Amino acid sequence: MIGGDDLETVNESMIDHDRVEKPQLTLMELAFLFAFALGNGSLIGSYFLITLPMEAKRMDKERAAMYLGGFVCIAGITQLICPVVGLYSDRCNHKMGKRRPFLLYGGIAGVAGLYLQLIARSYDMWFLYSIAFTISMLALNTIYSSMNGLIPDHVAEAQTGKANGVIAMLTVIGAISSFAVFHFVVHGLEGFYMFYMILVASTVGISVTMAGQLESREAPMDKPNFPSVTIKDIRMAFYISPVIHRDFFLILVSRTLYYMGISSQTFLMYYVRDQLHMTDEEAEQYTAVLAVVGQCCGVLTALPVGMISDSSNTGRKKYIYFACAVMAIGNISFVMATAKSSVLIITCFIGAANGIYLTMDGSLAIDALPSKAEAARFLGIWGVGAFIGTALGPLIGGPMLMFNTNVDGSYSIYGYMLLLCGSAVYLTLSAAVLQKTTVN
Repeated sequence: MIGGDDLETVNESMIDHDRVEKPQLTLMELAFLFAFALGNGSLIGSYFLITLPMEAKRMDKERAAMYLGGFVCIAGITQLICPVVGLYSDRCNHKMGKRRPFLLYGGIAGVAGLYLQLIARSYDMWFLYSIAFTISMLALNTIYSSMNGLIPDHVAEAQTGKANGVIAMLTVIGAISSFAVFHFVVHGLEGFYMFYMILVASTVGISVTMAGQLESREAPMDKPNFPSVTIKDIRMAFYISPVIHRDFFLILVSRTLYYMGISSQTFLMYYVRDQLHMTDEEAEQYTAVLAVVGQCCGVLTALPVGMISDSSNTGRKKYIYFACAVMAIGNISFVMATAKSSVLIITCFIGAANGIYLTMDGSLAIDALPSKAEAARFLGIWGVGAFIGTALGPLIGGPMLMFNTNVDGSYSIYGYMLLLCGSAVYLTLSAAVLQKTTVN
């Protein structure tokens, strides 16, 4: 966290910028600016529902759930880089602007990490694969944290909901594209990694280009330089006061509980296999179908809800209450589902609700920012909520399944009951915590 004197200086330097009304951006400009959301959605969506479950099964079929939980934990831990990246980019006065250096170099590192994963898995070098996976996740979080900083930089307050709706829409479209590619185009994970690399490179390139065009309309920076940051600054980058920043802190807690709630989706492939009595290959294909259907429903709700919330006086929290309720009921309903059709219908409702949540969650975080001058740092801390939830959920859920294993190696209904009902509780608590905030 920036010290008192430094923060005052930064805020004074930013005050004129914040008071100037930013120009309204077209839907196309918003889509180009946040293009990486499509690449990020593609990787995050299919990584944890298809790629990592399949890789964990190759490592050790009997302990696949534990290995998968470990990968998800690594992914969560790497999100700790977000506040640090936010701190650097908030202070950055590089000739390429505040965010573009982190977008560009993060993209290069991300492609390199994915390529190393491809090489490592080809030779069953799983320790190297884990290192490469960590590099990929660090890079993706660097890019995503920098992209979030573009919202307060270039988006007018009246378009906050619309911008977050575009990000949510691109995220779910990216997930849909990855499942469609896996289902209809590539044969095996080798081609999937190539698809990942192409998508990261292209979407980062589009975001960097669009950010550069918007920055060219502004006054050039004086004396471009890379920020000087101390160890104390980095340590304090993770600080948020439950009292001074009460609303933002509660939004962070709510987000953490949400990610703990949706973590059960990580084990969806195993659920489909065990509860619908499918083979591994059938479960992989049907999980891809469910993911595409769920994400399509999310596309239908994300952007419209964001635009409505910008022009409505009803506030954003009510949308999140509704979304959490639908997802909680959906998780409980999975326990009783025994047919493919019922699982598909439940997935549709959860997907639509998830699209609403993703849009409103980001919009609320922007509305409650304690400091525009430290926007990316605070949004980085907000991203840590995803780390905590993403890490805790599978670490708790994995053993629940592991200790409820049938003789044939499948996971029992009792394990899934604990997992899914626990998710419903987390989602309910997420809404309850948010109700305590003063933002609307």
